[in-house]
Order: sequence, then structure tokens, then C-alpha cells
Amino acid sequence: MLSARIIESSDQDLIQDIIRYNNTQNPIKPWELRVLDPVQKRIEHDFKDKLKVNYQFRRGVGRSGPEDVLCEKLGPWLNSFYGDPTTSHRNSPELFDDEAKYRSLFNDHSDVRHLLFAYRLGEAVAATKDEYRRKVDAETANETEGNLYSYFRYGAFTHVAIYLVGELLAEIFGGGPAVKNRFGLASELEESRGEAIEALTRVVKFALPVIPPELEGQDAYEQIRSKEGIMKLAGRIRASANQFQAVQPETVEALKVAIRVL
Repeated sequence: MLSARIIESSDQDLIQDIIRYNNTQNPIKPWELRVLDPVQKRIEHDFKDKLKVNYQFRRGVGRSGPEDVLCEKLGPWLNSFYGDPTTSHRNSPELFDDEAKYRSLFNDHSDVRHLLFAYRLGEAVAATKDEYRRKVDAETANETEGNLYSYFRYGAFTHVAIYLVGELLAEIFGGGPAVKNRFGLASELEESRGEAIEALTRVVKFALPVIPPELEGQDAYEQIRSKEGIMKLAGRIRASANQFQAVQPETVEALKVAIRVL
């Protein structure tokens, strides 16, 4: 026999409280508390309608595939890209629990083309980490790759890397932080996860090699976890972007073809 309770209410705050506190056997994940948010429903529809991509922000609605975008990953990656990798790493539930923080990530202006870009960038950072791990395991990694993989072994560094790539792109394209929520993939890359990740991996691998010299002789773990340390790395990334634009403009232009400003 299956027991069930049916509660009818038009009070959205009450409904959210019921969702939050009623299920103790299978705790609700923070992102799932937003299941009734019209913004999430619109994002889910737009992903399917405009990009033919499944967007998952609920468990139990089917298995996720490699092409899918998962809200539980998108939120922290998006927050890191916008400039707050520390919260993404240390307290990701806050991104969905805190109303102001949540609305800074998901709102009526959220464009699924930009959300897909941020998600594929997160996947590209993960792919870069995996590549460096394989090289280290095979003893084919150079010194820079070995150092970068040692940083990736700290959970915070994935989020820091996403943020630093965002700083690089904001500098290359111009516009500073204000342009960050307008980046999207080149149209032809929206349809191919593999090609998008490959193109963005080149951007990641362009950005990160300036980091080891900045951390040489320091406690890398503390620098990666501290706001001051992260800001110093961001400054170095922006400076390197300007240097490369002056000395190797063709290299920078080759990176830009994978990305557009929406």
C-alpha cells in the first residue's frame, strides 16, 4: 500500500516550505527547491526549443546524458565565471538558498545561449584537468602541466580556473565584468558538445600557464583559497591578455572565433 498526502495551496511560499521540509527520507537538494520557479521552467523550455538540449534541475525525470546541462553544476560554474569562485567551492547551496545570489544567476534576462557557454566552459576546464592528469600519470607532462595538475587536485582550483578564463575573455573582448553575462558560443559550436569543449579547452590552456610563475615560492593552496590570492592571479591574467594582444594578435584572434558576444 502506498500512502500519499495531497495538499492544495495557492501560496507559493507555503509550497516552497513544504518542498523544503516535508521529505526527510530523501533530502531535497538545494537546486531542486527551485523546481516551481517560472524562470527555471522557462530556461528548461528554451534549452529544448532553441538549442535541442535537455536541461535537468529535478531528479527522477530520466537519466542524464552527456549532452545535458545539469542545474546543480551550472549554478556553481556560472557563479565562478561571474567572479565568486570561493562561494561556489565552499558553499554552493547558498547559490540556491540565498534569493539575491540565486537571482543574480537565474532571472528573466537569463539567455540559454549564455548558460550553455558557461556550462561548456566548466566542462572544458574539467577536460583540461583530465588531460593533465593523464599526462602526469604517463610521465609525459611538462613542468607547467605538472604544476597546474597539482593545483587542480585542490577542489577550489576548478572554480578559480573558470573565473580566470572569464577575466581573460572580458579583457580580450573589452567591456570588463559587464560583458561576462553576454558571452555565448559561436553558432556552429552550439550544436556540438565535443567541438565546443575542444574549442574552449584551447582557451583554458591559453589562460592557465601564467599561473605557476605567480605561485612559485608561495603556498599555492592558501593562494587559491584566498580572495587576495585569487585577485592577484586575475590581475596577472588580464595583464597577459593585453601583452598577447600586443605581441601575438593572431593567436588571440584565433581564440575569439569560438566565442561571440550576444
